[in-house]
Amino acid sequence: MEFVKKSKFGNRFTDCRQGHKHDSKAEALRCNDLSLLEKAGEIQELKSQVTFPLHGVDNIQICKYIADFTYTQNGEMVVEDVKGAITGEFSIKRKLFEAEYKTKIKLTRVHQ
Repeated sequence: MEFVKKSKFGNRFTDCRQGHKHDSKAEALRCNDLSLLEKAGEIQELKSQVTFPLHGVDNIQICKYIADFTYTQNGEMVVEDVKGAITGEFSIKRKLFEAEYKTKIKLTRVHQ
């Protein structure tokens, strides 16, 4: 018998056109959109599931934030997260990330 991890929010793991596995259909659809933007030259350096360590007092790592996507647009780094629901955990990590990295997280909702 194979153990299959059940999703916390009922989302289904989905492949995008590029063959990457994503945590949700919305995230896979956004990957498809961003890939087209990259091919058109509107964004560069598209990456998915990028880990950022988050530090507290005395520069001790307290947790990590995993961004759905990062890319460069108009010379600026963009950190993007696809969300259906904003959890308390995400809200805290967002504040920690934005304070430490001086970069706002772009929240995206994809209509399926």
